[in-house]
Amino acid sequence: MRSAVLAAWTASPARFREDANAEEDFALGGYRDRLIVELAQNAADAALRAGVPGRLRLSLRE
Repeated sequence: MRSAVLAAWTASPARFREDANAEEDFALGGYRDRLIVELAQNAADAALRAGVPGRLRLSLRE
């Protein structure tokens, strides 16, 4: 597993930075203050990969 991770980081330095950022976020308390932003970004990324328009609908209720 270690070899595969090192190979992925070598092939994509951006992947290394993303993984390092994720570890830092986890160490600092995860996404507790960015949950909605992260969910919206994940949905936008999925729509882009699928080649479809994305739409965000957010409803806050008491």
